[in-house]
Amino acid sequence: MSGSTPNTEPDGSAPVEVAAGVIERNQQVLLSRRSASAHQGGKWEFPGGKLELGETPKEALARELREELGIEVVRSRPLIRILHRYDDRFVALSFFKVYAFDGMPRGLEGQRTAWFDVDALHKLDFPAADAPVLTALMLPDRCAITPPDLTVGELLASLTINCCKRGVVILRLPSLSAGDYEAVAAQAAPLARRRSCRLMLTGSFEQATALGAAGVHLNSRRLLSLTQLPSSAQGLLVSAACHNAEELDHATRLGVDFVLLSPVCETRSHPGQTPLGWARFRQLAEPVPMPVYALGGVGLEDRRQAFEQGAQGVAGISRIYRLPG
Repeated sequence: MSGSTPNTEPDGSAPVEVAAGVIERNQQVLLSRRSASAHQGGKWEFPGGKLELGETPKEALARELREELGIEVVRSRPLIRILHRYDDRFVALSFFKVYAFDGMPRGLEGQRTAWFDVDALHKLDFPAADAPVLTALMLPDRCAITPPDLTVGELLASLTINCCKRGVVILRLPSLSAGDYEAVAAQAAPLARRRSCRLMLTGSFEQATALGAAGVHLNSRRLLSLTQLPSSAQGLLVSAACHNAEELDHATRLGVDFVLLSPVCETRSHPGQTPLGWARFRQLAEPVPMPVYALGGVGLEDRRQAFEQGAQGVAGISRIYRLPG
């Protein structure tokens, strides 16, 4: 499998498989604190543990949460899978969002547990491997991309529908000149901010900061032209369009926050392009240490399939971005 983080150690040994749950309740997440004597001791973590022989990650999650917290998982879905190499071990962590559970969580193994607001998680000390999980929790299960053929009035009207709290919208208008694009972005950015939506621009990092946008989206050509993210990217979300392992590797080296991987399925806009298919999507996405959206011929009805294949969610124009009427 191609990717910057291989699935095995140099000697061919497999990573230690771990399942962990992001347990949510009323916009809060339950965390456990590792004992001081444990690996990564004293840090907060998402509850879970190692897979036993013959277990699937989902089975291990249910068992671990029963043993550690005394709860029964009722409803969950895959969130993200992370391969991470510490100095002393190589781990593969399968994280699940736990939406519903029976019982009252409590530390049955003597560990401290506490509920935290999602927005406060970045202030806590986590194991290094958990960093992409925090990004995934801040991102929605869909990423909308603006249609290219709307008038300015139609675009601004449609943004009021698509810009929702915690949402992500990419303002992609390839037919506009740089000046016209900036004029539209100057109107769109405050509209998105008022709705607590992350608007991603395709212009410069300096432009995004000046207009108060949330971040910058890089097409694959621009992605590959960079050897590192500039200092002007500080404080901004950075996403990238990827189509193969080389581009995913480059996005990983740059340290972007999330990627859009395409095309998963056949699309009317690119009829001659061979789609990846879900199996290849999963193979490419699994070693990537960041959230990955499935793009190309997918809609909101494909979210469950996307989750099962390791995606953050789905992205697109015609089947994701909503128009008035």
